[in-house]
Amino acid sequence: MNRAARAVLLALLLAACGAHAQGEALVVFMRSSLLANGSTAALFDVSDPETRFIGIIDNDTKVAHSVKPGTYTFMVVAETADFMQATFAAGHTYYAMVTPRLGVFNARFSFRPLRQDELDGPEFERWDSGTRLVTNTAESRNRAQNAGDVSSKRAQYWPEWSAKPEAQRASQTLRTVDGKPTPTLAAAPALRGAARVETVFWDSIRASSQPDDFRTYLEQYPNGMYAAAARERLAALAPAPATAVVAAAVPAGPPPLPLSSGGGFPSAGDAWTYRLIVPKRASGPTRRKYEVKIASASSTEIVERYELEAGPSREQKHWSGAYLVGSGASVFSPYLAAFRDLSAQPPLGLIEIADPVCGGRVTCYVKARVVGREVVSVPAGNFETVKVRVDHAWHGGRGISMNTGITPSSRELYVWYAPAVKRAVKFSSRSAGRTREAPFEADFDLELESYQLK
Repeated sequence: MNRAARAVLLALLLAACGAHAQGEALVVFMRSSLLANGSTAALFDVSDPETRFIGIIDNDTKVAHSVKPGTYTFMVVAETADFMQATFAAGHTYYAMVTPRLGVFNARFSFRPLRQDELDGPEFERWDSGTRLVTNTAESRNRAQNAGDVSSKRAQYWPEWSAKPEAQRASQTLRTVDGKPTPTLAAAPALRGAARVETVFWDSIRASSQPDDFRTYLEQYPNGMYAAAARERLAALAPAPATAVVAAAVPAGPPPLPLSSGGGFPSAGDAWTYRLIVPKRASGPTRRKYEVKIASASSTEIVERYELEAGPSREQKHWSGAYLVGSGASVFSPYLAAFRDLSAQPPLGLIEIADPVCGGRVTCYVKARVVGREVVSVPAGNFETVKVRVDHAWHGGRGISMNTGITPSSRELYVWYAPAVKRAVKFSSRSAGRTREAPFEADFDLELESYQLK
């Protein structure tokens, strides 16, 4: 979908929600960054003594706010608060990035106004196409209320903003000339309700050759009128799996189990045995047995018991989301393919951080995406899998200060899910850059050796 189509869609969605009216201006706050992926920020209008909630902004999202022409002040709140001033003209749309930086315990955020000449550039195009529009819900309002004492943060940090040099405050101010004319609804005069909006959205992408357009549609309308067609288009646009090439390269062994073979949800008593290999030890690689057995399973929660040779043995709960978790090793959603269909390469959305190593003075940032299908060979056999890449960065830990500007340590974690086995069959984690301060083992392979399904 090109920028013009997305802009018209934005206007359609806002109009359908009653959020934008003739003679008003529109300001769009966007956030797109790996940093502080597990942190959220709350946006407020503080143009007068009343503090008015605008929305919650997560990574890779945008929030649109309709206002009357005039001068405004906005506040972003997380660990601290920061401000942006703006002057808006009627009938124009303005943009500002909400940018994270490191805090002491959580992320801090600032505004970066986007100038009019930036709105035609390739970087803006990536931000605009890579963020999804979110609207307020009861949950988002509760999250804002639970984010801390907003009024006290406004009182605490406003003097700090006011004391900044004039040039610095000007750099954080949206000017009237920074806006662009807001698209009108002339292209859809018969707009009536949500069904019409969905149809306009579908019509704007139905001939697209970009998979992200159909992923965006399915994210907005997972059970929509065109959901089946969108999934078909995604499947048609997916790159052909290099099954024959990969299969020829793996050692001889049992034929791969197809994605459609077996699968489904695990049951109490299902068990898997892995080998955990840590290759980068001064004394040489280590290899330990890692066993998992299901204690109970429902449509919303899986409870397992895992045991690591010469290591911990404990109960661990898993759920339907995408998350980083400490389960004998720092891994990613072992049962993700049991809770959702990954074959159409859906967006994974916000990644929850549930690994206890990411706490205290360690701040973690995580993003993940489905990268495609692959035949993988492990001791248990050859399996057709869906492969997920996880990028995990962190600040803090042994020997690292939390000062702003330090490049985080990071690792790449790949996970191979075989629905026929009802669990991931392999995890492979490798450090990228500085890792001597890592608060956990960043280099390991966890490979399936055997399994038993009820």
